Amino acid sequence: MMVYVCPREPNASQIAHVAKSIKATAETYVVDDVMVVFPETCVNWTVEGEESEGQRALIELSTSSQAMILLGAWFPTAGEGYRNAVVVLENGTVAAVVDKMHQVPFVESRPVGTALLKKLGWIPTAAIRDVAPTQRLEIDAWKRGKLAVSLGVCYDIFFGGTFRRFPARTVGLSVCCLDESFDSTGVFRKLSSLHARLRAVEFRQPMVRSSLGGRSGVTDPDGSQLDPVEVTEAYSVYLVRPRFTETVYERWGDWFPLLCCGVGIVAASITLTRACAVWGNGR
Repeated sequence: MMVYVCPREPNASQIAHVAKSIKATAETYVVDDVMVVFPETCVNWTVEGEESEGQRALIELSTSSQAMILLGAWFPTAGEGYRNAVVVLENGTVAAVVDKMHQVPFVESRPVGTALLKKLGWIPTAAIRDVAPTQRLEIDAWKRGKLAVSLGVCYDIFFGGTFRRFPARTVGLSVCCLDESFDSTGVFRKLSSLHARLRAVEFRQPMVRSSLGGRSGVTDPDGSQLDPVEVTEAYSVYLVRPRFTETVYERWGDWFPLLCCGVGIVAASITLTRACAVWGNGR
């Protein structure tokens, strides 16, 4: 399949270039599906009222190109507030909305003590957001033929359980939408890049990352970076082969690596104990 990674907020000019490229590459490569991935919180999605230029262009692109479009967006709830989620667009309509699973403490979630820390001035008022509660998971809405995509947002890439919650038999690749523009030191970008490799190896399937201000691209199942077939300022294009192999980690979860660590620690302890006993007897 052809994957377009667009690590910028969408606008009409950018999306017009993407549409032109999709048409051109379709004549060069034989692919089953086309996917376009945008970063986290790149659009304030409007359900009622005037749509933004970027939202209108995205809807038009999903209609004209028959591409599956995944974008991180602030999506309104039935009541008040917005959800930090991945919106799936197909054929001009919202096929699914998948919420962020792991919220940022003191920013998107409010653990006990947040009010006191705010009062003491230890948390900037501007950093606290009112984020709506997570909605139910929409699993079946974004299947295209035999393919489904496991989706994550931002911190979700640190947790294998985020991607393991989807039906393994139909998932062919993983996607995470991020906003790393806040990271002035580069520490978060390095960590999320490392975890992208871990997720790809754990599930033995490609991991697609679209990051605003960070590192974007596709990680192969062996943990290496996939080279794009086309690169522009607005997007990069990758030929990606989905893989449907269910790994031991995917089936058993964290129990398997924890068991391996436990066995390793026990074996090392036994070896050390025996070595100490031999050394003691030798003296």
